[in-house]
Amino acid sequence: MKKILIALVILVPIAITGFFGYNYFQKNIAHVHGIIMYSDNKEEMDSKLETNKKNIEKSLTVEGKYSSKSDTLVLNTQAANKLMNQGAFNHVTKKGEKASFKKVKKLSAEPALWTSKSYTSVTDDSSKTIDSKSKDYIVLGEYSATSKILILDNEDYQNFDAKTEYVSVIKEKRDADKALLSYKTNGSIPSHIFHYGE
Repeated sequence: MKKILIALVILVPIAITGFFGYNYFQKNIAHVHGIIMYSDNKEEMDSKLETNKKNIEKSLTVEGKYSSKSDTLVLNTQAANKLMNQGAFNHVTKKGEKASFKKVKKLSAEPALWTSKSYTSVTDDSSKTIDSKSKDYIVLGEYSATSKILILDNEDYQNFDAKTEYVSVIKEKRDADKALLSYKTNGSIPSHIFHYGE
């Protein structure tokens, strides 16, 4: 009986340390496997996905728009919901190096403007202004590749004057940091890595 108690006294702290150590490793040290790729050329995007096909566990591509004039990625509600279902949007709860993220589970009122800046409206390429009904600091992935993300209902999205931009969210089998060069495109928005679905 004494040996069992001694074994428990030794094994329980080891098990607890192992559990918390594994969680710490997963969050802070483990490899990242998510990539977000942007391109204004669908053929270029399809080619990159085809070239890397054997290393892709899963991927999703949606169509959006990009206004270089206001540095805004524009998505309709359907595209935003698809990306949200992949765990691609993060609400930033702190700023700077101590930033922490919480997955976005549902859309707020549209038009929704997601930015860390003080903007409350967005201007499209023909200088038409859209005022937001809601504003949050939400990013696609884990940093702001554009200064603003605007979510519109389908009618407003169709009327927003900006160039088409495709967005792919990819779960890579390789370390995303090393695989990122394979997803480099000629577009205005650079591809980047993120913690896929965590």
